[in-house]
Amino acid sequence: MVLASCSYEFDEPPFPKDELTKITETELGKELLSHIGNFPDIEQDGNSEELLNEDTWVYVVADDFLIQQKEKDESPGWELTVWTKNSHHIISCSLMQDENIAFGNVDAEKKEDGSIYLEGRPEELKTLAIQLSIESSKLCVAFPYANASDVIDPAMEYKNQIDILTTELDVSTATTTEYKNQIDILTTELDVSTATTTEYKNQIDILTTELDVSTNAMLREQEKAQDLQKLNQELNEERSSSNIRFLILLGISGIGAIAIIIIGVRSRLKRAVS
Repeated sequence: MVLASCSYEFDEPPFPKDELTKITETELGKELLSHIGNFPDIEQDGNSEELLNEDTWVYVVADDFLIQQKEKDESPGWELTVWTKNSHHIISCSLMQDENIAFGNVDAEKKEDGSIYLEGRPEELKTLAIQLSIESSKLCVAFPYANASDVIDPAMEYKNQIDILTTELDVSTATTTEYKNQIDILTTELDVSTATTTEYKNQIDILTTELDVSTNAMLREQEKAQDLQKLNQELNEERSSSNIRFLILLGISGIGAIAIIIIGVRSRLKRAVS
């Protein structure tokens, strides 16, 4: 009771109705209502169903963080209750006073029971209510709805999955690195082989060019030899023809000489006879 009195009260509801959400329209609210019958009484003159039911309206801070504003029965003013959960407990919290939180333009008055009564403009009360709900210390009651030893912590499960995936990724990365190294080695060998093949090709091209030159030179020499052979043949033919002409001329010359001798002898005989 002493701890509960060290809380905050608002002179007006800090959250306007048009910014509240019916609890049945939130996933956390549906879960709260599904377990509410199993909660023990949390008020001496009432039970949990009176504090939270299908007609309750809440301000949604996050999917797992709801703020309920409720008008106090024994005194004027409004108080806040924070509802949240983990994987095995639903938690209801009252705000505790926190000296580190400034009230800004909101007037704060400490009452005889120790609670702080807050007055101010609606928008300033709303801002302060959100800040207090998020940042201030809280007095909480936790209601188990699942056996903690049987519940798999999603965060731990995600961590385990991440560890497994990280290990698989490391193995895959190592394998990929090995493949890359093998590819680099094969690429280097291929480059060397390609360079050698290119060198062989260049040598072959050079030798082919030289062979072509040599073949062309040989063909020219063969043509020259054929021309020379033809000239020799023509020369031989010309020689043969010249010898025949010489013999003919020689024969004609001999015949002419004999004819001259004969004519001369006849002339001499005629003169002798005369």
